[in-house]
Amino acid sequence: MKSYWRKDGSLMFSHIMPLLGGTVFLAVLIMHLLPMVR
Repeated sequence: MKSYWRKDGSLMFSHIMPLLGGTVFLAVLIMHLLPMVR
């Protein structure tokens, strides 16, 4: 695996991306589950 820890920005970016992906996944999951609940 390559290390992209060149600057503080890229280090922060590598920490933010998994959180962003998780929030998007949760949003899609909620949007799919809402019609079933109603």
